[in-house]
Amino acid sequence: MWDAVLNYEFMRFSIYAAILASVACGIIGSLIVVRKIVFISGGISHIAYGGIGLAYFLGINPLIGATVFSVFAGFLISWIRFAFRERMDTLIGILWASGMSIGILFINLTEGSAPNLMSYLFGSLIGISFVDLQIILSLDIIIIAVIVMFYRQFHLISFDEEYAKSLGIRIQLFNALFMILVAFTVVVLIQIVGIILVIALITVPPAIAGRFVQSLKQMMISATMISLLVTIGGIWIAYELGVATGKQIPPSATIILLSAFLYVLSSVIKIKRPKLNTETA
Repeated sequence: MWDAVLNYEFMRFSIYAAILASVACGIIGSLIVVRKIVFISGGISHIAYGGIGLAYFLGINPLIGATVFSVFAGFLISWIRFAFRERMDTLIGILWASGMSIGILFINLTEGSAPNLMSYLFGSLIGISFVDLQIILSLDIIIIAVIVMFYRQFHLISFDEEYAKSLGIRIQLFNALFMILVAFTVVVLIQIVGIILVIALITVPPAIAGRFVQSLKQMMISATMISLLVTIGGIWIAYELGVATGKQIPPSATIILLSAFLYVLSSVIKIKRPKLNTETA
């Protein structure tokens, strides 16, 4: 595979994308797992499909449409949750179905032949362009900058919202900001594993890391490394299987299967699971 990376631009782009995606997955995925809101990432990823369909209809980059829809969905979820005290699962279910429906509608309204959106449903590392890399890098920079600036607030809110509120932290504001960061992460991962499998990649590496660390920072760093391992490893497995069988193997499938294998392996290893320290930075 490394010969192909040296000789083919699309392979280099896939590796770059995997590295960038691992950063977002490790940082935001850890906060998602700690806060036990995994289902939200799945909801936002499906809502993004509406933005992809609209982008094709308007003739713009699909990732831009996915970003706009995802951010809007994240903000809307946060606002409705606090304004109307709506059940989160009900809200996610409605937005999930609505986003997919909007995507299907605009795809069918697009003139000419219908675009092949399977790459956005199941990922397409091979199809990543330089513009896509620029978008992913920009989102990564925003995620890192916001988390570095407001790490203390996100740390406190993740473990005890009431305590954070008593310290004067604006819970609603930072929850809305967190939802936007989740939306950015979902957009980054869509190109790697697709809308359908985003929820697995954003969850499994942090879940594995959480078994062996004692602080949120350690969890973020470890989850990033694990995510990098499964994405690069998944690409390598898919490439070698493709060469051996003569068929095109989607990296998204091997990435998720490898992450699932590592999760099972981490469960088998007889190491006492440390409890995350809510006070350790």
